[in-house]
Amino acid sequence: MEFRTYGAVSEIGLHTKFRVFRRSIFATAVFFAFGGGGGPSSRNTVYANLGVVASMWFKRLVTFTGRAFFNFYSDRHCPGKQESGS
Repeated sequence: MEFRTYGAVSEIGLHTKFRVFRRSIFATAVFFAFGGGGGPSSRNTVYANLGVVASMWFKRLVTFTGRAFFNFYSDRHCPGKQESGS
């Protein structure tokens, strides 16, 4: 779980990771994260990440990790435009 703020927008999110394979010095996992938040003037954001991660470590001193993932998001930083009637 995380909470972060950029001043104009605050977000809360949940993250999870499931290890798929582990052998000797190599491991792989899948991960998922999602969250969203808002701020003043109808600002809002929603995001989701889905991907895989692979790590290789050497004597528990050095670890190399690579990630590949899809990132989906929607941001609204400005209020909607008001239609003016005549």
